[in-house]
Amino acid sequence: MKLRSSVVLLATLCLALGASSFAADNAYLYIVQGIPGYDVSKNLNPGYPVDVLIDGDCLARGLTFGNTDGPISLPPEPMMCRSAKPIRLRPAPTQR
Repeated sequence: MKLRSSVVLLATLCLALGASSFAADNAYLYIVQGIPGYDVSKNLNPGYPVDVLIDGDCLARGLTFGNTDGPISLPPEPMMCRSAKPIRLRPAPTQR
């Protein structure tokens, strides 16, 4: 279930970014965190905070289940999207 949810999240991010790039000089991205912690494990925080990185830059830090972030203005070009559990020991890369 965890892998499927992560794949759906990343696919949604990439499709939203790609579709926006055809419409304007800038792409506008909304990030929606839709992975509840209980889908991953019964012991996890139900908010299941995640960091969302695009091309190595952290665009959303500690985004919890059911919350959104955006619009984020990005150049209309192919980008690598990734989500990860937040690491509290070191800060995420700087935001654009």
